[in-house]
Amino acid sequence: MKKVLIVEDEHITREMLVQSARILFGDAEIHSTATLDDALSVVDDHSPIDTILLDLRIPGAVGMSGLADIRKKARKACIIVWTGSFVAEDAPAALRAGANGFLPKTRFHLSELADAIREIENGQKLSFIEPDESAGIKRTYTGLTPRENEIYTLICRGLTTRQISNALGTTDRYIKQVRQNLRNKLDGPALNE
Repeated sequence: MKKVLIVEDEHITREMLVQSARILFGDAEIHSTATLDDALSVVDDHSPIDTILLDLRIPGAVGMSGLADIRKKARKACIIVWTGSFVAEDAPAALRAGANGFLPKTRFHLSELADAIREIENGQKLSFIEPDESAGIKRTYTGLTPRENEIYTLICRGLTTRQISNALGTTDRYIKQVRQNLRNKLDGPALNE
């Protein structure tokens, strides 16, 4: 059985990735964590991990250190860096540090991520340097309102609560409530199986 690890510190994004991974990988064993230490524990406890989707900016990691630490423990895994906060030098540095591919969150629609993952797993070294400001979530998710999808798109682009409220002309309090609603919807029984 295929084993997949998702390492993402933003709760909402992590849960959406878990849902997407269940669709993409079928009956795979899917693990998700928010920190480098937890990711290393999953690699130790569930080795071998086949595919790792890794955000670079996670608690416990500085620069490429998290990627390098995971690569040391998961030598044969296909490691795909998927990050929302990066500079142009990050992509070649990530590939040198052992990533099989580098995908900026702002470049890829979540609905297109599956194709990119398949290409990387099949040996292509995908790396995209220029973020595309128009990207985000292309599809809507069952159970989310159009406004929740809109706010989730901005979360995926790495915007803070304040930046989202400014962009949408609303209050921080409203955005925090929508974030909580998203967490509640994404923490349903299907995600805890």
